[in-house]
Amino acid sequence: MNKELISINPANMEVIGKTPATEPGQISPIVHRLRDKFYEWRDVPLEERSRIVKRAAELIRKKSDSISELMTKEMGKIFSEAKGEVDNVAYRLEYFLKTPPEAVREFTEVVNYRYPS
Repeated sequence: MNKELISINPANMEVIGKTPATEPGQISPIVHRLRDKFYEWRDVPLEERSRIVKRAAELIRKKSDSISELMTKEMGKIFSEAKGEVDNVAYRLEYFLKTPPEAVREFTEVVNYRYPS
């Protein structure tokens, strides 16, 4: 079928980008791969996950303006609102990095219980 999803700036109807649409038959295999990746991530040691999340927060902060600009184009948000949302994501990642490891381990145990291997 080769369908595309088109992203349009609602302010001027300009096409921002295109991406291939996922066919219904592709969804189940994608979900299964994502589930497998979840189990892989769950088994990554807490210290390594913390390094990865810290780096993600750093990159979000570094690219905050460009991410916010894209959100403004795609969603019609005002820049300051989009910037606030992007900065909030980085803040939340950093906040959870400061959460005591014991609390994270307790949460991980709950997740492991709810989603066994």
